Amino acid sequence: SGTAFNVVISKADVIVDKPLAKDYFEKFLLANELTGECHEDEAGSHYHIDGKPFHASRPYMGVNAAVKMFEFVGSCYNDEFSLNAVKLFKDPYGVGLKVVYDGAYMGPLTFNMGKANIENGQVYFALDYRYPNECDGSDLLKRSADIIKEVLHIDTELVDDSKWLLNDPNSELIQTCLKHYRAFSGDTYTPPLRIGGGTYARSFENFAAFGPIFPTREYASWVGAEHEADEGFEIETMILACAIYANVLFDLACEQ
Repeated sequence: SGTAFNVVISKADVIVDKPLAKDYFEKFLLANELTGECHEDEAGSHYHIDGKPFHASRPYMGVNAAVKMFEFVGSCYNDEFSLNAVKLFKDPYGVGLKVVYDGAYMGPLTFNMGKANIENGQVYFALDYRYPNECDGSDLLKRSADIIKEVLHIDTELVDDSKWLLNDPNSELIQTCLKHYRAFSGDTYTPPLRIGGGTYARSFENFAAFGPIFPTREYASWVGAEHEADEGFEIETMILACAIYANVLFDLACEQ
């Protein structure tokens, strides 16, 4: 299950070498407000669950289909591994992995299981953490690795540790961006936002992630958020953003 570490898993499939539990599965879907399907053939009992994709920086906005599948398999077939996986990976703030932290400026650490694959005795999980500036990546890895080894008996490997980017909100760069955002949007009270997403701004000095987000603007219902189903961008929003960017770049690049 899962296509990328930075997206909440939207679909999960499993084949269980046990009798089909159709009635239990349908009740599970109903109780959890999920959709899915099941059938049985010579390979075993097939189950499919649809979740809700969302950007991994806000996993609490999505529904992780793999976690729900672990919940079903664990409760229906009394599968210990599945039940333990739910305990570790269900909470979007890392409660199960004992890495909960609420940063003073950047907000809480968030956690997402972006990929899950179990086949022929091999287990693979892709875990994504977005942590605030007070945290240390190596410490988070050690704590997570220890509890995953203890509970699930599998090893953990660090693939990447991209450091956070934190700009001084009183710097010329941020104040210039904020000035033109307020002038064009009419939003005079929203403070500078921090997000958990990755950014190319980390590759340069004195750069900021200044995305076209308008917290006070009402978006059309058909426009999905980042990495959500039907992810989109209104033309009106794009034009407004371009006007802001043009003025910010002019102020920062030109002598007056």
